[in-house]
Amino acid sequence: MNRLALLAALGVLCALAPMPCAAQPPTDDLERLVLIDGKTLTGWQATESSLTAATLDGVEAFRFALAVDWKSGEQNYPIGWPRISQEIRSGDWRKWEQIHLRVLARTDAGPFPKEPLGVTISSEGRNAGWEKEAQPLQAGQWQDFTFDLRDLGNAGKVRSIGVFVSDASYADGAKLEFYISRLELLQYRQPTLMAFRPVARVAFADAKAVPLTVQMLGVAAGATAPVKIALTGEQGAIASHVAQAAEGETQLSLPLPGSLPPGEYALTVSVGTRSLSERVKLIASPWQEAAR
Repeated sequence: MNRLALLAALGVLCALAPMPCAAQPPTDDLERLVLIDGKTLTGWQATESSLTAATLDGVEAFRFALAVDWKSGEQNYPIGWPRISQEIRSGDWRKWEQIHLRVLARTDAGPFPKEPLGVTISSEGRNAGWEKEAQPLQAGQWQDFTFDLRDLGNAGKVRSIGVFVSDASYADGAKLEFYISRLELLQYRQPTLMAFRPVARVAFADAKAVPLTVQMLGVAAGATAPVKIALTGEQGAIASHVAQAAEGETQLSLPLPGSLPPGEYALTVSVGTRSLSERVKLIASPWQEAAR
């Protein structure tokens, strides 16, 4: 049954919203391929910018600096596309799930624009590029950005990676500094719950199940991992169920024991030691009212 059909069958009242992958600093459960460690510039080159080693707040980092110039760009990018980049010799990145960037930014031009700083990857073939923006970017503080890498086209033949700025996003003459202490590829070593979301936060209290979506990483191709789902109310546990989820996004449901009293409940999803909870509201259905 597809998602829309399931919504209709369960009498769900709210529209779906996209479920972002949670951004979080790396943990010890991860395998890493470090591309920038903040210590050595070997293999990296700068275009329309400068690249130097620096120490900021006791942290070793790359200093990617530039003055925005709308008049001296390249032939293909006349306004300018300042960047640092590295050619990749052995570019089979199919196993990597995320890319993590740690950066501190400075500017003399006020708040950062909507598209302040990007990470880009090129791979062999047409339309095989990948690009993500570090947003929102705040001046003067270290920030972690974690991007989903599983949508990288032709990930088995990566050719280069870069960090870039579009001059057109800034005022001409703006001075920018980006201190990058970490850029690395990540793979979870074991099934990990990244995010979950109820398909809707309001549903009928006589629904047969509560539908939800979960976002998983670290699950082997073709395999699934157990996911515990529970619903609790003021009187304690109402229902629990163990479902199976694959890598990426999976739609699941928690069967309910019968018609429940209208009210607010906590929906909790657990994988290993990680648990996430969201509030859901059940309201009386027309059928419940008619039965009274």
